[in-house]
Amino acid sequence: MNVLILSSDYYGNIGGKTTHILMLEKGLREQGYSVETFYFIDHQNFFIKVLVSGLGRVFDLFKIGVFYRNSMLKLILRCILKSYLKTKQFDVINAQDPVALLAASECSGGEPLVLTNHGELTNELKASGQLQGLREKNCILNMEKSSYEVADKIIVVDERIKKHVIDILPQAKDKVFKLYNFMDVLNFRKKIDSVFVADVKKEFNLNPDKNHVLASRRLVLKNGVMFAVKSLEILLKKYKVSGHVLLIVGSGPELLELKKYVEDKDLKEVVLFVGDIAYEEMFKYYRVASAVLVPSIDVDGYKEATSLSVLEAMVAGVPVIASRLGGLAEIIENERTGILVEQKDAEGIAQAILKLSNNQEYTSRLTRNAYDYVLHNHNYKEAVQKVIAIYS
Repeated sequence: MNVLILSSDYYGNIGGKTTHILMLEKGLREQGYSVETFYFIDHQNFFIKVLVSGLGRVFDLFKIGVFYRNSMLKLILRCILKSYLKTKQFDVINAQDPVALLAASECSGGEPLVLTNHGELTNELKASGQLQGLREKNCILNMEKSSYEVADKIIVVDERIKKHVIDILPQAKDKVFKLYNFMDVLNFRKKIDSVFVADVKKEFNLNPDKNHVLASRRLVLKNGVMFAVKSLEILLKKYKVSGHVLLIVGSGPELLELKKYVEDKDLKEVVLFVGDIAYEEMFKYYRVASAVLVPSIDVDGYKEATSLSVLEAMVAGVPVIASRLGGLAEIIENERTGILVEQKDAEGIAQAILKLSNNQEYTSRLTRNAYDYVLHNHNYKEAVQKVIAIYS
């Protein structure tokens, strides 16, 4: 079987979605399948950037810039794909987002179309403040709904997204399959075990005597990184605990506000902004972390999906403190495989950090349970078998 994995990513093929694609590609090839992966970003040029981003700013003035960009992405991708598919034969096309699925549907030769839906396109754009008014929201929603209509099968990564698809298109119920995010558990653990904490702290110039709490998140409102910062403030000022340092890995529109808060509250000693880190280097940060924080919040009804970074932390043997919402609550069992706190609860995060640092037996039990859970429920080999069954 020949499989085309297709993504319309424009700004960069990084993050959890790309890791999902890499694992899927690896697993399919191990089963003897022929796989090609097509990223839109690999085919863009200056003209395309001007056409999408440049003109997109003009359409922003008319409050339809986001719809224009997604429509233009679909059009360009369809043109590129049409030429590409003339020389290639595939048994199935697995698009990784609604835009890519629609582009494929308009130029394919009848190949079965599978959509892997990693999120809620309309709700995510709305939550990030990109949609400008009801008209644009409805345009994007119609685009999203159309992708569900033309897909032969739809894979979703958690129960919340499954419900989202069915709410938009009730007749899609029988073609939606839930398949949690997955990873190469054993190889990732080997990478973690290949480095020593002291060596990594020295490499990154980190204080060897501090406990480093990790928040590896894109700095947008829904990821709630401000509450991670406030939890360190509580530890320092309320509980007089200065032995913990928050490492914020990532960038985004919330960066300036976060830095201003750290400056105003005099938290520079306990909060470090690392910036963007290549995925190949992230395992080192898990190695030095005493806990991973995932303080996501609900923004206009949009909630966190099952996070790959949570699974990676579990495999790395790092306890996870996360908000009790969305996909996070599906993959973390409170007090057994991690700690769940209510969203926006900086005090609860601070107390969880203290509990972990003061009770090594409790922490060890959590991390053992978490590793076993991921090994048996999120390993890529078993997940790929389920994908193959859907393809078949």
